[in-house]
Amino acid sequence: MDTFGVHSDGEWGMKMGIHKTFFLSGVIAVLFLCSVGNAIGDDMPADEAEALNKAEVPAPKSELDNLKAEWEAVREQQVQMIREKEDQLEKLKEEIFSKMKTPSKPVVSTDRVEFEAQKAAFQVERQKFNEEMIRQKENLRQSQVALDGKTKSLNASTASKDRAELEAQKAAFQAERQKFNDEMNSQKESLRQSQVALDGKTKSLSASTASKDRAELETQKAAFQAERQKFNEEMIRQKKSLRQCQAALDAKNKQSKTSQSRYKRYKKKTAH
Repeated sequence: MDTFGVHSDGEWGMKMGIHKTFFLSGVIAVLFLCSVGNAIGDDMPADEAEALNKAEVPAPKSELDNLKAEWEAVREQQVQMIREKEDQLEKLKEEIFSKMKTPSKPVVSTDRVEFEAQKAAFQVERQKFNEEMIRQKENLRQSQVALDGKTKSLNASTASKDRAELEAQKAAFQAERQKFNDEMNSQKESLRQSQVALDGKTKSLSASTASKDRAELETQKAAFQAERQKFNEEMIRQKKSLRQCQAALDAKNKQSKTSQSRYKRYKKKTAH
């Protein structure tokens, strides 16, 4: 147990890594789903109606199946990542609770070597997280490019009789997104409960810390508060981005319905 009283800086880095990895996973999945919704909601080209009037082109089922398989693979990867982080969080909680049952010892302010080692470990964990975030952003960008290309190809070759199937797939995607959001909310609640337990342990340790170590404890507590504030600000920013993404998706859905209505009127007109 270090001078902060809850766990070492390395363990704190691990906990923050879990927080941020959960959050990053949620953002990646939500953005991916938003991109699918936006792509499906694209307008039909103006000259497509005339081409469809001349010949009915069957939808490439293999490409639809491939797209669905890719989405399933991404979803399974995200679910597996969430389960792994749940296991890590449970282990961390068990370790914290075992430390809470152990009688607290006075903080030794002279052990600077251990403190510096823990600080270095925290820096390494933060660097790893930054590198992982960069890699995930690049993977997301590449997936977005590939998905946009496949979506445009499908929209160009899909006849009006396949619109119902596409709408069913879109509804399935929406349901999957809702399930993922529910899972993320559950994880947030679990993290909140862990935070409450940590805060209680911090107060208990603060009450038993000698006055000569109060200054160092307050410094570490301030650092903890700063990190938590940064995490809250990042969460607010991501929520705002999610709302904007949802608004864009709703606009695309509305635009898609308008386009389909126009196409139906056009078909009726050409049929006469």
